[in-house]
Amino acid sequence: MKTFKLNLKSLLKERGLQQKVFAKQIGLSKYKIHHMCTNKKKAVELFTLYIICQGLDCNLEDMVIVDEVE
Repeated sequence: MKTFKLNLKSLLKERGLQQKVFAKQIGLSKYKIHHMCTNKKKAVELFTLYIICQGLDCNLEDMVIVDEVE
């Protein structure tokens, strides 16, 4: 079985961006960004990922980490 985690926290850190500032820049709530950074969200809309990737100038492959679980 595979599990998926978001790499958002690391991507923001690499770019020197704070969650609250980034959320405002892309028009999402700071709470949504926080929950995505801590991987507390179980489901994320593709459009939300698209907006985040556009804001960070990255690809979906940069955003999602796939782990293999036995």
